[in-house]
Amino acid sequence: MAWQKVPNVAEYKWASKGAKWDNEIERKSGMTMEAAQEYAEKDPRINFFFFMRGSMFLEAGEGCEAKGQFNSGDVVFFGGKYWWGGASQADGYIWAPE
Repeated sequence: MAWQKVPNVAEYKWASKGAKWDNEIERKSGMTMEAAQEYAEKDPRINFFFFMRGSMFLEAGEGCEAKGQFNSGDVVFFGGKYWWGGASQADGYIWAPE
């Protein structure tokens, strides 16, 4: 079992560009990276997530509602297709079975 790290990304916010966020499974706060990976491995619906190393706010725009405030230690878990956008405050992780 392995997670492939994608540095400096989070799920893209704009639905008009393809990131609809309808595949969001859950948000958790105050997690370590290790805890996030362990949590994701226990839920077969989760195949990618992003982990916050800093803070950012995803406001509404271009056909999407605001996603809100994200802080260090926040994790958003998803299933399905990822659509990364640049975010120096976060890293993405994709499930890559060995």
